[in-house]
Amino acid sequence: MKLSFSWLPLTAIVSVMICLAPSYTSAQCCEVRGDTDHSGGPPNLADVVYLADYIFGGGEVPQCADEADVNLDGYPGDISDIVMLADYIFHSGTSPADCDSCWVDIWFEPVFGSPASSVVWRAAPHINQVEIEFRYGEGVWGNLGIFFGNWGIIDLDPGSFLPDRVRACAVGYDSCCDEAWVW
Repeated sequence: MKLSFSWLPLTAIVSVMICLAPSYTSAQCCEVRGDTDHSGGPPNLADVVYLADYIFGGGEVPQCADEADVNLDGYPGDISDIVMLADYIFHSGTSPADCDSCWVDIWFEPVFGSPASSVVWRAAPHINQVEIEFRYGEGVWGNLGIFFGNWGIIDLDPGSFLPDRVRACAVGYDSCCDEAWVW
């Protein structure tokens, strides 16, 4: 069984993201998701204004990325976070998730013109280790490894390794897994 993993695309993407991303403090800072001004209280109008000023007016970068990632999409302090926060405050919309909420998504991504595919995963921003497993038919689960970071891509070699399903679980969280089948 041969695994093929390419760091080159991942390295290029990460390099661009690091160059373009604002500098946030550690994800360990999250106390109340939606408290974008890091005042310590529940989300309020001041948090909406703070986030809007950051995005549109060149205001200060939020002190805590996880608190600014109101909708847990992995992009802290964007327009969708303002919309969700305003909806929560003014229209009793969906409340921001707890800071320690866990989610993991995994899926197969086809490589066009080839029988090969890649396994792609992403997890909540504060998740820093994901265990990936694979399975053929009703056989036992095999461990592909523990990967660091909250997203990644694994290229699969079609000549020797094409499982029919994969599972990703956040390390250190009970019942925080996702499973995908080959299409």
